[in-house]
Amino acid sequence: MQYQIGLFNLELGKNEEALKAFESVLKLCDDYESSPADFAVTKPEAVVLGVDKARRQAYYMKAQAFERLKKFPEALKDYKKALAVAPDFFGAHFSLAELYYKLGRLDSAQKHFRKVLETEPEHVQSLTYMKVIEEKLIAREKRRQPSLQKVLLLYEAALRDYRTGEKKQAQKKLLEATKVAKKLKSNSEVRILSAQVALLLGKTYFDTDENEKAQQNFLYVLELLSEEKTGESDPILGDGYFHLGSSYEKKGENEKAVAPYQKSVPLLRGAVKDAENAVQAAEFLVQSARANRFLSRHDEELSDYLQVARLLPTYPLISFICAEAAMRADKPAKAAELFKKSIEQKVKIAESFFQLGKLLFERGKYTDAIVYFETTLEQTSEEYYLAACNYYIGHAYYAIEFYPEAVAAWREYIKHAKDTKTREIIEKKLAEDPKLKDK
Repeated sequence: MQYQIGLFNLELGKNEEALKAFESVLKLCDDYESSPADFAVTKPEAVVLGVDKARRQAYYMKAQAFERLKKFPEALKDYKKALAVAPDFFGAHFSLAELYYKLGRLDSAQKHFRKVLETEPEHVQSLTYMKVIEEKLIAREKRRQPSLQKVLLLYEAALRDYRTGEKKQAQKKLLEATKVAKKLKSNSEVRILSAQVALLLGKTYFDTDENEKAQQNFLYVLELLSEEKTGESDPILGDGYFHLGSSYEKKGENEKAVAPYQKSVPLLRGAVKDAENAVQAAEFLVQSARANRFLSRHDEELSDYLQVARLLPTYPLISFICAEAAMRADKPAKAAELFKKSIEQKVKIAESFFQLGKLLFERGKYTDAIVYFETTLEQTSEEYYLAACNYYIGHAYYAIEFYPEAVAAWREYIKHAKDTKTREIIEKKLAEDPKLKDK
């Protein structure tokens, strides 16, 4: 019933009312999936043909309503949600392609018209659009100013320098590219390329600890892209917000870092599905994870890293990184599973054994914890682990009333520990605890 109401309102031009109706359909879908028993007598009309189909149609019609309201970022978002439910949804590909075309995003439009033609090769409207787009792209290349071509060549050369560690060489080329770009007449193409130049220049300054210059460039990226209708999947804008947050964090201005980090996450996550390859998608997710960590959203951080693990399962450190994220998300069982996987992969072996020991210690499994701490000591001679492992071993032995062993471990801890308050507490305990005297 709600779906029909939405269609009726859409026909009457009551787009806001239509949106409410389609939102009700989506809520019905969620309610039905979470508790189908509540609908044992009467299955909601919206999901008679299946929850996925109902959800797909509701997202699609919401996008249509948003488009009529000229709320294009929202329309793009809901067309993509319809495609996430049904990747081969013909209507959504066509409507999304048309909207991209209206917004002047020809490459994206071309991509979705191709999807339509994969399903229906003779689709007349898509073939007509494709012809017009190809003509526009050719004309765009012909109109490309030599100066714009120079900016692009300088940017690509600077990017190669940056990737090989030649930061100063990259800076020179990017500063020249910036000067040339500022002389050009502003249009979408110039603004996007200028934003890419400013973003990379900001990164070179960030890497060389020239933080003020880095921030100026990251803010310039946001200024350039403020005129673009980017929606929620713009990697350049997401990267700009992320690095602006990072630059504030680097200066200790954590309050200022919050807003840009918050804005970066949906943009970076949204960019994943349009990434050129798995490596690029993983890079977006790693940035999102780091922003979420700063924001103390550790469940979301873990979710990002687990997606990276699915994209790049052979990346050596990923199991250990996911395990640490699981610890921060207070998911000890998941952390233990991932640390064990890291050990199997022979990555961060000492660190993984140590973290497993801590997990067992915190759960009161002292005997098992001792085994893992002692195994850690077999793997490394680093002072940190010599101190930390013996500290925990001493506490574990004390808890199970093996006092001589506790004394031996804590004395070993004192040998390697820095002069801290914790060390003073252990020294006092050894001197005053009647259970430990003469042991």
